[in-house]
Amino acid sequence: MSLCDIGYVVFDGAGSDINSWFAASRLLATRWTTMSPNTSYNVFSIDGYVAPSYGDYRRFHINKVYGGCANAAGYLVVPENPGYCEWDRHETYPQFLYAESTTDTK
Repeated sequence: MSLCDIGYVVFDGAGSDINSWFAASRLLATRWTTMSPNTSYNVFSIDGYVAPSYGDYRRFHINKVYGGCANAAGYLVVPENPGYCEWDRHETYPQFLYAESTTDTK
């Protein structure tokens, strides 16, 4: 397996801090052809999507569209625990989930 077979994102961390390096505006390279500094994202952050009422804690979240669990489309997410959506539920945590295609995926 080569680096091109897995998800990756390279950022320009110059002048950043512990959180600000993870930003669309700092993108230098990525496997995903539809990801760029100019792409519109629903979520692009280390803190990610947090909804305690649903039990969702998704960190390092790069999500393009959210229209309910079945319609969520994105690139990368790290669920910390079983969440509301079926794709959030695994035997162990954290999980590192990424789009296997070269674009965002549901």
